[in-house]
Amino acid sequence: MPDKKPRRETPDAAKPAVPLCRYEELAMRENRLRNEKAAKRADD
Repeated sequence: MPDKKPRRETPDAAKPAVPLCRYEELAMRENRLRNEKAAKRADD
């Protein structure tokens, strides 16, 4: 079918230079800190 669009692949240029695992590591640390703050606030 000529009018069917090809599946869009993310070009390498659009991908972040930092590997995803680094972002996940930062996100997990941030979530843990946020959860600890929330727990401390709940204890008050």
